[in-house]
Amino acid sequence: MTKTMTRDEFLVALSGLLEADSPLTGSEELAALGSWDSVAVISFMAMVDDRWGVILAPTNIYACRTVDDLAALVH
Repeated sequence: MTKTMTRDEFLVALSGLLEADSPLTGSEELAALGSWDSVAVISFMAMVDDRWGVILAPTNIYACRTVDDLAALVH
C-alpha cells in the first residue's frame, strides 16, 4: 500500500538518512552530497519502501541528479 508523502516529509527523512548538517531544500546536487554513496542508495530504497510503500529500481535512482529528482521518483 502506497502512503501519501509531503515534500517536507521527504526532505526531512532524506536529511536524517544522510545525516545532513543543514536541512535539504531539494535543489542540492546528489554528487555534491558527501554522504550520497552506494550505501545511501540502498538505505534510501529501504526507507521509501518502508515509509511510503514505493519500490524503486537502482537504475532509476542513479539517473537522478538532484534531491528534487529523488522526490519526483517517490511521489
